[in-house]
Amino acid sequence: MVDYTRQLPAELCLKLLDSLDLADVIRVSLVSRWWRLIAFDHPTYWATVTLDTRAAPHEPGYACAYHLASAQLERSSRSPIAINVSGWFREDIPFEHALLFLIQSNMHRVKSLDIESESSSIHNIFLCDAPILEELHLKWCPDPDLMLPVVVPGVGDEELLLPTSFPAKSPRLRLLNVEDVRLSPAGFPPFPALTTLIASPRFCQGVCLPEVFPCLRELILGDLGVYRFPQPLTPLWVQWITRLERVSLEQHTISVNTSCHALFNVPRLEVSLNMDTTASNCIVASITGTALHANLRPDSQSGLHIFDPSTGRTRVLAFYRLIDFIVTWGALFPRVHTFELDISDWIEFAIVIHHTTGDPLSSLTTITLRLDESLESVWLNPPKYYEDKIRSLVCPRLQVLRLVGSDACRVQPVSAVLRFIRDHLGGETRQHSLSKLDLDGVSMEGDVRDLHPYVV
Repeated sequence: MVDYTRQLPAELCLKLLDSLDLADVIRVSLVSRWWRLIAFDHPTYWATVTLDTRAAPHEPGYACAYHLASAQLERSSRSPIAINVSGWFREDIPFEHALLFLIQSNMHRVKSLDIESESSSIHNIFLCDAPILEELHLKWCPDPDLMLPVVVPGVGDEELLLPTSFPAKSPRLRLLNVEDVRLSPAGFPPFPALTTLIASPRFCQGVCLPEVFPCLRELILGDLGVYRFPQPLTPLWVQWITRLERVSLEQHTISVNTSCHALFNVPRLEVSLNMDTTASNCIVASITGTALHANLRPDSQSGLHIFDPSTGRTRVLAFYRLIDFIVTWGALFPRVHTFELDISDWIEFAIVIHHTTGDPLSSLTTITLRLDESLESVWLNPPKYYEDKIRSLVCPRLQVLRLVGSDACRVQPVSAVLRFIRDHLGGETRQHSLSKLDLDGVSMEGDVRDLHPYVV
């Protein structure tokens, strides 16, 4: 049998395995002779080691997990590896110390470590030399029934302290993602290569960020709590913030830092919104330009992405429900030239426009609709109260309607496109026709000549 996988780059092999849910090659090889022949003879497949302590919460199960992980580590030889711990290390589980020692003894070749733990024993992992470690995802959630709390002096909460030697032990660390973890309040040496920090505001309290993270480019502070930048900013802080490329904050944090002008000049500012109008005004004021691109994202980074081509700045306004934040960003609409959204969000979008005073779409020239549903869904089940209000949006300058297909919708009848333009953009088409109907990944069925009265 010819093994064509040997001709593929290692990175491509890993992506193929991940997409097929075949990353755990040991388990797959147990049920497939063909995969076993490839897996045990191809070091690429051993680059990711997974420890799942939740799969078998009993002694034989942990023993199996230990031996499987040992086999993976032995088979991968001296190659760089990624270790993912998908369960929880707890001090009362069998083989816990053996599994932790397994990680410790291989830290010298770990490039990525993703670990969750209820045990303070993982502290020893970060005392090991990790010369090629680039990414660390660490979540610590102690169980008070299983262990004594680790108390941060002056704080009193149960949190894991990273050792002060960790930055020197991991000189290539570029991404740090932590939860319920703290740095020593007595001072901490700098991380020489860290560019991305994902943490809670509490993690940063009492820490001089420019000194501890001098090379940082992305600062993401989520969870609850508020982080206050020093007031007034020292030249060191101003220079450090100016070098940031992306900042993601809760609006409560924005509210207490409205005088931090350097923060609002960061190229990409992401804010999780509430109804705090004081902070909202600062956010709106930081969005400059008169030819803005607004993109209502459908993925995990949901929210309104506003891009100003003249400055290259992006503002991401995340929210729970679109209609809840009319006050926050409705004032931006008259400056928006391009709007992108899913067709499934069209009704709510139209309702928001209805509630916005003035002419919110007076500058709109392009609408891009991602067809996660068919156009017909707009009028099949409209809300009764808003049925008339979501029709005939007034877009006097609209020139381009762009339809982007998806796996859910690749073909649209001409009649559906015609009805959408006529009924839902009717306020515009009474004055003049669209100059362009752009189709991307979607085709039309029917006589396109029926569109000529509405599309030049």
